[in-house]
Amino acid sequence: MSSVRNILRGRLAAKLLFLGMVFAVPLMLSIGAQAAAITHAVDPAHGEWYVNFIIDQAKEFYKQTGIQVNISAVGDHRSQILVWAAGNALPDAVDIVSDNGLLFFRAGLFLDLKDLFDQSTDIRLNDLLPIALSAFTAPEPYDIEPGAVFAFPYMLYNVNAAYNVRLLENAGLPSPNTLGAGWNWDKAYEYAQKLTVDKNSDGKTDQWGLFMPRIMSRWGILFRHAGNPIFDRDFDPTAVQLNTPAARQTLQWVVDMAQSGYIAWENWQFNEGRAVLSFNGASNIGMLMSRYNQEVDHMPFPYGPAGANGAEFQVFGTAINKKSKNIDLTWQWLSFLWGDRDRIIAACKQMVNVPALRSVISIYDSQINTWTKHSQIVIESANYKGSGLRPIVRDGRIGSTVEQTINQALALTMPLEQALVEAQERTTAILKEIFGR
Repeated sequence: MSSVRNILRGRLAAKLLFLGMVFAVPLMLSIGAQAAAITHAVDPAHGEWYVNFIIDQAKEFYKQTGIQVNISAVGDHRSQILVWAAGNALPDAVDIVSDNGLLFFRAGLFLDLKDLFDQSTDIRLNDLLPIALSAFTAPEPYDIEPGAVFAFPYMLYNVNAAYNVRLLENAGLPSPNTLGAGWNWDKAYEYAQKLTVDKNSDGKTDQWGLFMPRIMSRWGILFRHAGNPIFDRDFDPTAVQLNTPAARQTLQWVVDMAQSGYIAWENWQFNEGRAVLSFNGASNIGMLMSRYNQEVDHMPFPYGPAGANGAEFQVFGTAINKKSKNIDLTWQWLSFLWGDRDRIIAACKQMVNVPALRSVISIYDSQINTWTKHSQIVIESANYKGSGLRPIVRDGRIGSTVEQTINQALALTMPLEQALVEAQERTTAILKEIFGR
């Protein structure tokens, strides 16, 4: 544990002066004058509506309980957590997301909530979706606090596939949602080929078959569909798995489409109706694309060679400062905020994300059909074969090394075999440095 703390302090030393100059005074909302008070550091990256939602709920919480909640919303939230920790000033409640909370947990900043859930009469661990809970639960066995639940999950964000309805209809191709098991990699390749068009025969592509951002959180899921996730496990992976036939098959499939010119890599190409299929179908894509006067629909990813077409999930949660002097009050606030069905529905509906509360799923599913015609895929994909968490890595170098190296193959600037070997070797060296094996 001390070595983890030293790593954290070392990183902080280089950042503190800079951060102190850059960050403005936090937005603080004091609700009434009351001795019983806690502070909740909310993540403004979730949007202005989210911050305002928390402020409104804090007002209601004060009316019902007399407990004052001070809301702090500071830019670059993750770095600010480091600043607070270094100054022994971490707020009582702290928003985190699944792929940035591991470092803080390993540094001993957050309380294990398992006993609080077990003792609660309002919400228990089995009231939460398993995939949401797993994002903030240390596995067993684990080197520190095995089984610890270090945050209260409240919603999930995932990305599926989508398509431009008008462009697909104009091409005379049936919706992938009607193809069942026939919607696989071969069929998707065929669609990408047919939908890539030079409309005026000037030798330049006017419409691309597929849009996919060149980032690991988008193309990484494809390795799962081949039965070969990039890492050995989602939570704090210890090994990378890119030296396999399945990994090569996955990258070859994408590179072949890239070489043929079927893939658009930039957001504007899909936003402006210049690409038909998308592997960037966020839950709110219907709302976003309506701003560009484009009608889109969700669809599942095509089935890969392993018969998988799942999604990767990022989970939003709120942790409690292990050193808080107001643990009971903070738990009461989190139970009020994230354990209530109506509040979860309101928050998730506005943010267009999946609720972590099991009891809300059936209600919520009936309320999201205005997003896209097949928006239920957003929720259903949690149960698709191959679904999992966006990798929760201990060191940012792990993901960036894989992403930067594989992207060279996707950009056709490095042979795919070389990219796979280099990504495997370089990432393995980092993991060996971390785990000592």
